[in-house]
Amino acid sequence: MVPGGCPRLEVPIFGPGDGLTAVSLGASRLELNQAGSYAVGGTTPTLPELTALLSSLDSESIYRPTIRIMIRPRGPPPPSSLGAPNTPQDFIYTPTEFSTMASSITEFTASGLPSPHHGDGFVFGVLCHNPTTGKVELDVERNKKLVELAGQAGLKCVLHRAVDELLSDDEGDVGGVMEGVRGCGFEGVLTSGGKGDAVGNLEGLRGVGVEVIVGGGVRRGNLRGLVEGLRGGEGGGRFDEEEARGLAEGLRELRVVLLCEG
Repeated sequence: MVPGGCPRLEVPIFGPGDGLTAVSLGASRLELNQAGSYAVGGTTPTLPELTALLSSLDSESIYRPTIRIMIRPRGPPPPSSLGAPNTPQDFIYTPTEFSTMASSITEFTASGLPSPHHGDGFVFGVLCHNPTTGKVELDVERNKKLVELAGQAGLKCVLHRAVDELLSDDEGDVGGVMEGVRGCGFEGVLTSGGKGDAVGNLEGLRGVGVEVIVGGGVRRGNLRGLVEGLRGGEGGGRFDEEEARGLAEGLRELRVVLLCEG
């Protein structure tokens, strides 16, 4: 929560042109994705896109929104392109793709544009197959390498909804998964809590030990219940101007309620 008890709104944007609109609708954090990548769930933006976004904002102001940069070299591949059919393959990367992710982080940090002072950082997630169990799990070694690379510049990292691949397992152990998240060094996790949406998974999202950015099924009509159930969490929803306007209106209503309730 931000000072005064008001929930914060994170909005994914797909290109720098959406930044000012999102901020005007109440966003305090922007997740920057490459323009045109909405259909595949967002991919790594270019350095010129980050430059353009910062130019459109008051980049030196202490009030400018936090910017989190998506690090994702591609969208989901065809179901059987990396392994057995019907096995989740998104967020499982080849050595070349992983090298591209590391190079992207290095390029952004070397530019000096992401600011630790503003809480800027990166959003990513790397999974792998466990040959013993046959299941998908966090690739701790690779995630730690990327987190450490960002950490050299004082930038934070959030695990994106790759974690939902793990929590969606009928035998998914929320505590065990979140222990792995913390072990990788992630500061937070963007999740709907598993199968379905954030509303239905509210109980499982409590007390996970990291910052929770609630995504998946977050809309104006249910935002109040989610925030009241997850004090200290953040709300995240894909950028659509009409939906974002509804979310922002919900946030203004919530600010009044929270202030009145002390």
